[in-house]
Amino acid sequence: MKKILVWGLLAVLGIACYDDLGNYDYNDINDMVLEMPRSVSVTIPKKDSVLVEVKAAVTQLDRKDNANLTYLWKKNLSGVTWTECGTDSVCRIWVYPKNSGQITLRLAVTDTVQNIVTFGETVVNLVAAFNRCWFVLQNIGENAVLGCIDGDGSSRVAVQDIYAQETGGRLQGKPLFLSINNLHLKNAMQQGSEETLLGIFTEGGKNYMLDGATLEERYAYNRMLLYKKLNNDTHYAPMYAEGDKRGECIIDDGVFWFAKPDGFSVYYPVKAADGDYYAERASLAYDVSPEGINIIYDSKNKRFLSYYNADIGGNNYNTNRYIASGMEDLYDIDGSLNEQKLETIGEQAGYPNKFDPNNIGDKDVIYIGATTSRDVPKIMAIASQGSSLYIYEISPEMIQGKKGTICSGYWELTPETGLVEGKLPVATSAYFDRMFYYAVGNKIYRADLTRSTPRSYEIYAHPDPSVRITRLKFRSQREDRWDISGGDEVEAIPYDFVSYLGGVAEYPDGNCSMLEMKLTAAGEIDKEEGTKDLMVYEFKGFKNVVDFVYAFK
Repeated sequence: MKKILVWGLLAVLGIACYDDLGNYDYNDINDMVLEMPRSVSVTIPKKDSVLVEVKAAVTQLDRKDNANLTYLWKKNLSGVTWTECGTDSVCRIWVYPKNSGQITLRLAVTDTVQNIVTFGETVVNLVAAFNRCWFVLQNIGENAVLGCIDGDGSSRVAVQDIYAQETGGRLQGKPLFLSINNLHLKNAMQQGSEETLLGIFTEGGKNYMLDGATLEERYAYNRMLLYKKLNNDTHYAPMYAEGDKRGECIIDDGVFWFAKPDGFSVYYPVKAADGDYYAERASLAYDVSPEGINIIYDSKNKRFLSYYNADIGGNNYNTNRYIASGMEDLYDIDGSLNEQKLETIGEQAGYPNKFDPNNIGDKDVIYIGATTSRDVPKIMAIASQGSSLYIYEISPEMIQGKKGTICSGYWELTPETGLVEGKLPVATSAYFDRMFYYAVGNKIYRADLTRSTPRSYEIYAHPDPSVRITRLKFRSQREDRWDISGGDEVEAIPYDFVSYLGGVAEYPDGNCSMLEMKLTAAGEIDKEEGTKDLMVYEFKGFKNVVDFVYAFK
């Protein structure tokens, strides 16, 4: 049984009038303010039931107590019939596995002295399991363990081993990283058929590509990288994976692999146009074209490369479908079905680059991800050397021919706090204009590149100074979803996945908690509507966290 707390502001009602008695005696009518959430999200249980509490708060101008008030709640599941479900300021309803869609709650608050009724409404959105979920990869006894934090709000509960709980099995191998594709096409010929694919990658064990809704295996890794299997190559060394509606990519042992977004995850290795390379990191540009562009860092040659696959439509759809069903002899082992190459990044005449993308020197690129500049999609790469950070901005639209500077930004930043040895936690989001976030010790900083001199600002400090924040990641770098519910008044409200920053707080004993904070467009931590408390949540219950990703639909 799970209790879900909610918050928000629905309506403010003010009433004041009088009877004109000629001698101007007044009969004041009590002013009343009703506060309740507009909508809440609840995860549908797979068994048993979940208790949902929706709270209404009423304040009155002329009274300190609410003894004059009565409450009547009604609920609607079918869209037609309303049934009474409460007579208190808190409405309590149960959600069962058979429920779906949404439940509308209406509240009538009656002032029994003035005989005035005030109305409010809340929509309870019923969400399938793992549709709003942080998946958390842990290293426990040198073995991968998958945990999660499912749902929304501060009352979420950490589950340390959700994989064992859901499947009865155990993951094999030392954990490396996770991947998430919330827009994998289940059927490329059918609009709206997206599913979530969750990747779990290990060293010396098994690599998993799971259905994000059930945690059942969706694809075998050796079938995805079929070229290796057909060449009797059993060495797998996954380093990175990413995907969305424009395609999927994997970096394995320095080789960049690409799969068309046809729903079958049949990957082909990609060659560089000018020789050897060793890919370490990559990022998929967003909202640039239907096909998208990948930006890859080649650590062997200290350069950035681009990959643009214009042939992502229905070509070879049936071939890949047959391969996925087991007809592996149809796989084009010579690679002619993936003729596009990794290309060097050039320069447009009249628009000189701000840096040389073909030689960034002896620096360690620690991050590549999505960002924006004046609402134009960009890719930001961050490298470190000594105590300094080096930031590179690439404009994918210009790679495709739009007039402008391809390598559009370059900055150097030496944080006053200094940098720690090893991997620096870094995160970016397309929600922010030329900003990125990093962590040192128990603190999180925002780096602002919009000023003439880049500066860092502390936005959060964990209350325990012994904590180290070891990972940072947004719910989504570039994709969002919209809530178009709201009862009688339909309104599109963004879920703002791109503005929620997640982090891992590691304690000295190896125990870990997940942090989540809602950020404003200015890069500050947002505040709750009613209480003005900072929107920072901490969920304990994990250990030795290696990576985490966010699943949504």
